[in-house]
Amino acid sequence: MYPTAAGTNTIVLYAGSVTSGTPIYTINHTFAGAAPTGVTVPLNWNITPGTYTLYQSVSGAACWRDFSGGTSVPATVYPYYIGTACTLTDATLAGYTYFFYNWTITTGCEGSRTAVTATVNSSPAITATSGSSTICNGNSTTVSVSSSNDPDYTYSWTSAPAGFTASGPGPHTVTPTAASTVYTVQAIDNTAGPFAGCGALNTVTVLTSTNSLTATASSTPSTVCEGEDAQLNVNASTGGIQYSMSTLTGQTYTPLSGGGITTINTVAQLLTGMGSTNQDDGGVVVSLPFTFNYNGNSFNQMSFCTNGWVGAGDQGTIDAVKHACACKLLYFHYSEQYYCSLV
Repeated sequence: MYPTAAGTNTIVLYAGSVTSGTPIYTINHTFAGAAPTGVTVPLNWNITPGTYTLYQSVSGAACWRDFSGGTSVPATVYPYYIGTACTLTDATLAGYTYFFYNWTITTGCEGSRTAVTATVNSSPAITATSGSSTICNGNSTTVSVSSSNDPDYTYSWTSAPAGFTASGPGPHTVTPTAASTVYTVQAIDNTAGPFAGCGALNTVTVLTSTNSLTATASSTPSTVCEGEDAQLNVNASTGGIQYSMSTLTGQTYTPLSGGGITTINTVAQLLTGMGSTNQDDGGVVVSLPFTFNYNGNSFNQMSFCTNGWVGAGDQGTIDAVKHACACKLLYFHYSEQYYCSLV
């Protein structure tokens, strides 16, 4: 072929004397530029005896052709014989020669073909899991994998974002820092059995949430002599407000009534074990006809104090000096109509 400029041309082979439809073969060839001496385009197509049309369907680079038909010198005369194997019978426009020159055709004998059955065995599936699907940022969890093909699988692990690699089924400890980390495990069969060399792939995603929990350590006293004792303490803080209250005005409510409802409205109902049995520093524990979850713990009791706080569970003895118990959970100040609710 003799291109006049750079470009990519598409050459196809059709069965029969047609120039449309579904080609048997297709090739795209890119020319670097004009080539007055010609460019050899390797097709490497294997075809059986028959009638075919070689056609240029896309001409990204214009190529030279016979423009004058029967008046060219020497005259274009069909049929052209390429050895004894191929005969060019005509062009799409009768009497012209289009684009393809100096053909090279290789012939040879082919023996009879024998059908061979190929059996494809699907690899046994693998299942990747994590100890927790969501953890606090900076905390750790585990990833592991299992399969019915164990122990014939060899496992390798990677992560996205990158940073984690491991081998084996696990469990492997991971500490993701991204908001979402995908752990990918690849399995390769390590036997000479029916799945030899076959593999499987699976992923597990671990999400992270902002960790607002902080711990503050202290010593009492802060300085001691050698051989003396000191008490070590640690206090945890969430670093933010977990519960908020708002002032309600003009609100009304209907008191609960019926079975399972306990009404506290007399001093006699206050418990001596919780402190005073009068209206100051008094308290009572009420058993509930249901169980609820609060801060990760299950409760079926509530503690009520005359000082204006409510606690989940049995809060124990009330400190008459501090007017509160050591592990109070919720507060409300009824004189300003503050209310809180457990969800």
